[in-house]
Amino acid sequence: MSLISGIYKDIGLLDEVFGELIDSSFTIKHRYFYRPNNTNLQILANTFDINIKDEIDFVAYELCDKPILKKSKLGTYNGIKEAIFPIFGEINIKTHANDNTILPFNFTVEAKPNSSNIIDLKKAQKLINIYKPLRDNSLGIIFSFPNGSISQEIAAASYLRIKLSNQSRFNRTAISSFNYSIIAGWKLSF
Repeated sequence: MSLISGIYKDIGLLDEVFGELIDSSFTIKHRYFYRPNNTNLQILANTFDINIKDEIDFVAYELCDKPILKKSKLGTYNGIKEAIFPIFGEINIKTHANDNTILPFNFTVEAKPNSSNIIDLKKAQKLINIYKPLRDNSLGIIFSFPNGSISQEIAAASYLRIKLSNQSRFNRTAISSFNYSIIAGWKLSF
């Protein structure tokens, strides 16, 4: 690293020595500031107004991953998807454009129930309110539980024999079966 051309030999030598000293003293271990690690996680969180105080390590790293991209998506549905991903995984956002039962400027978030912690639900609702478009109104989070079914089969057989006299008889055999299935699907809304 030479800042001065080789005209003055002594100054050039001093420049080289100071250059090497500066290079060795000011090395940065983690040159990529926006990758969260143990040394810069809290700095990233504070810089981008991300609250990781009560988070477990995995969720804190997920929240601080790609903070500039997440902040650039404020006010978009993609921003909501990325903010909620560490809590619920993939979500589906229904708006008036893809569901006629929802009024314009309203939306719902559909998620799979992989977290039953009430703190996660409150946190998700808070993140939705931060990342949602300003004019839109969140109608809440809907959990779609998988359909459950119960199948039952009942079979019965009966035999009836009536003997009135030695010569008259009446025999009857009856077999019946009954199948029924109960299929239930439900949604839980918060």
